[in-house]
Amino acid sequence: MARYSFCVIRKSNPTEALYLKGKYDLPFLVCFAAQFNNQKELLKFLGLNPNEYKSIEIGYKVEKTFKFLPIYFDAPIIVRIGTSMVDFTAFEECGNVYEEIALAYRNPKLLKTSKIVPETREVYTIIDRTLKGPKPSEELINDAALEHYLKYNQEFYQRDGDSDFHRDKFAEKLREGFIQIYKAYIHLRANGLMQPEVVNHQVPNYTMQEIIDSYGKSGMTLIYDILEGMKLTEYEEIIISRIIRGDEDAYEELMANDAERLEYLRPILPYLAGRRGNVRKIGTID
Repeated sequence: MARYSFCVIRKSNPTEALYLKGKYDLPFLVCFAAQFNNQKELLKFLGLNPNEYKSIEIGYKVEKTFKFLPIYFDAPIIVRIGTSMVDFTAFEECGNVYEEIALAYRNPKLLKTSKIVPETREVYTIIDRTLKGPKPSEELINDAALEHYLKYNQEFYQRDGDSDFHRDKFAEKLREGFIQIYKAYIHLRANGLMQPEVVNHQVPNYTMQEIIDSYGKSGMTLIYDILEGMKLTEYEEIIISRIIRGDEDAYEELMANDAERLEYLRPILPYLAGRRGNVRKIGTID
């Protein structure tokens, strides 16, 4: 899965994009930004002076090319899709959504993001409107999806056409990644086929760093600090993430590890033991 970062453009140098530290999954950054009413509030929460920046976007790299996605503060349909793909269970001790996203931003390894876009009403609203609207730009829709888009429209009015097949294949290709759904939404907004929906948020008057500092050395923050400094295998990252989300079987699986690795993991084992059975439904951000 591609990794994404917030990036900002200074008013004093509008030709240069500055990437903020950290790489994340796209659904999480979309959910993060959606908690604010405008870019000024988002910039302030990130600890940046809004007067210094022209814009904030989501940046990513494809091979050697840097690309950017606009941030929408008035698109609850795309936010609901992104939220359904992110599991915030590891941060259930947080007091509110702003604490949740702040600590998740600091500790992205403890987030679980689905790679598969769910089959929801919101997803198919975007797919159907894209399929029946004007031809999307090749820069927005991948070649495979665009091929089925063209064939669907060519065969739709033919008596012997197989438009259902191409409709289903188009949907399948767009659901291969959240970025495809996001780009389809960009296309719909640009063509007036999806309208903004303003949502008013009561944004607190403090920054993300102040939230992190306020947690001090609580048990939760301590375990994040320890995990951040440990050299975990990919298997261990996966299984520890499962344990934090309350998977008791995962804890037993970890404890079956060899003695040398268990000794290395010893600083976090008491915390992980306490997480067994603490299952919570996938987190949502309203």
